[in-house]
Amino acid sequence: MAESSFWWTTSDPAVGDGLVSYTQVHLGSVARVLAACSGFEGVAPGYLNELACTANGANTVAVNTGGAAVDGKAYANSASVDVNIPSASGAGNTRIDRIVARADWTAQTVRITRIAGTDAASPSAPAITQTSGTTYDISLCTVLVDTGGTVTVTDARTFAKGGVNSISSAAITTVKLYAGAVTSAKLAALAVTSAKIANNAVGNVQLRQGVATSVIGRAGTMAGDVADIQAALWDSVLRRAGDGALDFGTINAGMIADAAVTSAKIASGAVVSGKLGADSVDSDQYVDGSIDPIHIANRTRKFVLHAVSLSLSESAYGVAMPNGQASYGYSSFRVPEDFVSDLNVKVVLVSASGATGNIHHTLSAYGGAAGEARDTNTASTEVDEAMGSTSRYYELASLNLTGWAVGDNVRLSYVRWALDAGDTIEATVYLVGFLVSYTADS
Repeated sequence: MAESSFWWTTSDPAVGDGLVSYTQVHLGSVARVLAACSGFEGVAPGYLNELACTANGANTVAVNTGGAAVDGKAYANSASVDVNIPSASGAGNTRIDRIVARADWTAQTVRITRIAGTDAASPSAPAITQTSGTTYDISLCTVLVDTGGTVTVTDARTFAKGGVNSISSAAITTVKLYAGAVTSAKLAALAVTSAKIANNAVGNVQLRQGVATSVIGRAGTMAGDVADIQAALWDSVLRRAGDGALDFGTINAGMIADAAVTSAKIASGAVVSGKLGADSVDSDQYVDGSIDPIHIANRTRKFVLHAVSLSLSESAYGVAMPNGQASYGYSSFRVPEDFVSDLNVKVVLVSASGATGNIHHTLSAYGGAAGEARDTNTASTEVDEAMGSTSRYYELASLNLTGWAVGDNVRLSYVRWALDAGDTIEATVYLVGFLVSYTADS
């Protein structure tokens, strides 16, 4: 026995599935189908293979074994039924056919039946007929077919089962319910509770969608419904700030434990003076040896060398360099251990009372490291420079010493060329000394 249906008005001769008499085999088939159904319409759940529909090659859909209640008629199918699906016609067209279990009162049968759709670029599924006493269909699947005969099957079964989760949203209408069928007690029994949901049974796709860049949680400080907590701004973290609520924002100082950030977690050069507040670091926060010169910003250092002369007199101001002759002054020093770069020398002069004009002078440097020739490094500048005000200090004749290194010995020589036409100060000028400046490593 393959497809069969019950009960039909019998006649002699028999028409369709209507028989003059039925056997216990027929009764058993009906009992099994109806036992699986708790409604008068739909596929019998759990009975054989539930009339599941699958593609079975080109132009073919297989309807598996199973049973159904079709407008109160019991239908049983004990062998898979192949349904031919003709190819769609027309360039670019497809077609959607529908496969149903159809009760036919004239033929007195329930049979797997194809309802043909219409070929179109954007087709739609054909309607079913549900006229009790004439023709009545229940859907099993819809089939999309292209011009090459390729079929795509979409399940369209509705199960004849009282469980709400097994009935499609459009299947229950007031016509399908008898008076008093649904009561509050029956709904309570079907209600979804936490006890009816297995652990880990609800997946991500079963949850509602959230807003962009958010997490689901309870932001407030009291129990309540969860909601989206959104990170609306870039470079923010989920935090519980001072008001106690959860939100996204920046990390503040109160969120970092004292001594939590170690030196290993800080990149070299990451902490600069601009990142430190006034009085934010004191000596108690340094361990012995924690700060070495390489981690201290470079700075400019200056010192003045006393000038001496072999023949000129000295006063309280310095070496006197009179008008009308060439005057010489000298000094020396050793390049300091903290020297890094930008070694520069100037002369410090004091003009005599009432003396103004230009001074023509030369500043020279000679030197070298221990063991080198005495004039390994040399530098010199000869310039005219203004001394426009009387009884003032002047720092003049700037001389950059390039090529010198830590530990080099430097001899300084200064000459005032008072007889040169460029020297217009008609008075004595005093050489106080030599101003040395350089960039140090700390």
